Amino acid sequence: MKPVNVTYLPYLDYSNVEFHKPYDAGCRLLILYGLVFTVQNLEARPNLIQWFQREKLWEHVSETERAFLAGGEPEQRQLARLSWGLEGALTLGWALGLIQHLPDPTRTATDEELDAFFAVIPELGDETEAFLSRLSYRNFGEIFEENLVNELATGYFRDLHFNGQQDQTHINRAVSFERHKTLNWLTKFSGIADRDDTDMST
Repeated sequence: MKPVNVTYLPYLDYSNVEFHKPYDAGCRLLILYGLVFTVQNLEARPNLIQWFQREKLWEHVSETERAFLAGGEPEQRQLARLSWGLEGALTLGWALGLIQHLPDPTRTATDEELDAFFAVIPELGDETEAFLSRLSYRNFGEIFEENLVNELATGYFRDLHFNGQQDQTHINRAVSFERHKTLNWLTKFSGIADRDDTDMST
């Protein structure tokens, strides 16, 4: 992937970008975390629904996610897609300043990195109000720049799909895509607030 020079400077202006409230971002973080847990523990879905409802997270759960939680045996493709939500949770954790650095985009998070993340968020089933009420974002410029990097990566990999050329990067495509999707939701890209409808155009 060749270096990219952004010459249209208004493209770098994030002053008019509307971010979700930190409280809502924290709800989405916990929802993604819970969904990833149920991928390996399908029998826990009813308990997760109860937790979401008790902690008033349920209203933030998308229609697709609700269908998974209340449904029967899911397809492996759906489980694989949901499992990548952990990268989205980590990205939100970083944006909210809960972790200082995102894992290298060439790989998934290590066990040590995940343990550090899990140590600063509520355990599944815990009360969440105190955690959610104290959240705040790191510098908006940092978040916007991270989204821009992953947007460029998404565009690059999309071009590779059509032109048949070889990947010149070491970026993990799935990791970068999930970060891009999460940050597009966070910044309400194209005015869309529902995660199911998050726009991934570049």
